[in-house]
Amino acid sequence: MEDSNLKGKNTPALLGFIFSLTFLSIPGLILSIIGLCTAKRYRARRTGLAIAGLIISALTILLFAIFVIIPGDSNSTSSSDAPRVAKSTVKKSKKKAEDLKDIEIIDFSTLNEDTALDWCDDNNINCVIETQYSDDYAAGSLISQSVAAGEIIKEEAKLKVVYSLGHKKTEEEIKEEEKAAFKASCQRYTYEEISRNPENYKGKPAVFTGEVIQVQEERMAPYIVATLRVDVTKNEYGWYDDTVYVTYVFPEGDPRILEKDIITMYGTLNGLKSYTSILGATITIPDFNAKYIER
Repeated sequence: MEDSNLKGKNTPALLGFIFSLTFLSIPGLILSIIGLCTAKRYRARRTGLAIAGLIISALTILLFAIFVIIPGDSNSTSSSDAPRVAKSTVKKSKKKAEDLKDIEIIDFSTLNEDTALDWCDDNNINCVIETQYSDDYAAGSLISQSVAAGEIIKEEAKLKVVYSLGHKKTEEEIKEEEKAAFKASCQRYTYEEISRNPENYKGKPAVFTGEVIQVQEERMAPYIVATLRVDVTKNEYGWYDDTVYVTYVFPEGDPRILEKDIITMYGTLNGLKSYTSILGATITIPDFNAKYIER
């Protein structure tokens, strides 16, 4: 027996889409998958939101991995990644103390991590290379070396060199980079392209500029789910035609979107959307899930 509540609302799909627009991308991904399964099993509404939440959550997790996990997972501007050691550091000494050569230390600011390790290997120095975040030193530049340039040490002596990873990005900076990366991935399509072959563009990032002709809002604290009708084709007289069905979630307190606003929308295409007009006619238009809207 079908659950009429699931069939009518499909709350997981809506929550998954909302979470996908925040830093709760993993719960957003899970809820979007549940919402998609619910839609298929019970023929519930908001299939488009489930698909959009799935795509946006996956993209956000991928971008997070690229910008945060891969560069390093330290939360402190002074903490370092795992140090790298020269090959000579892990070798057992086979030389007597009197046979160890004098080595003049160079200025490591002229080298990078890899070439610094090579120099230490070539000169049989027990060298450890560390990296740490710093607001005072540009990424890749030398912060310190434990033995000054020009000093003489023996082979197999210890040496530590520290290079900068640069500024540790804040959550807000990471969020802005993710936004910029997503916006850069969006392409402009004509209304005819997305209407005539909707399946070819489903799930693709897109950008549209147009005039808002209708706004409906549903409050779901702390967010507002806005359903918009937006005309996206500017005609020769400067007016907008060709309506797109738009879903947009934004935090309560953010400026509202009003009819006649001219907006630029960045998001994902979701095929076609059919709804019933006030007069009872079925209307089918392109469906678009907006992630960012600029007024």
